[in-house]
Amino acid sequence: MISNKYKKILESYTREKIAFYILLGTFLILGTIYGMFQNQIMVNISSVSKINNDIAFMNSDVGEMEFEYMNYKNTLTLEYAKNIGFTEAKKISYITKVKTDTRLTLRD
Repeated sequence: MISNKYKKILESYTREKIAFYILLGTFLILGTIYGMFQNQIMVNISSVSKINNDIAFMNSDVGEMEFEYMNYKNTLTLEYAKNIGFTEAKKISYITKVKTDTRLTLRD
């Protein structure tokens, strides 16, 4: 009778122990997955910050290039082109696409 009582206590103890280790393992696995997700979130946030900084620098570069383009555009005139050797075209030819074929032709 006493041995049966102790046997039941030991069996219930092992069941509780097994349940405890299963729950502990589950929490450890979930905690690890949570930590990995948090780490990935931090990596993504830093990547977004870097991309935003790169975009800001590129916008600055584009602004500088637009300023240079406007300066060049304002300095190029017909007189300047003639001075550096360009001449006006004597005959203007246009290129059109033939409707029945996919080749380009010259139209006089």
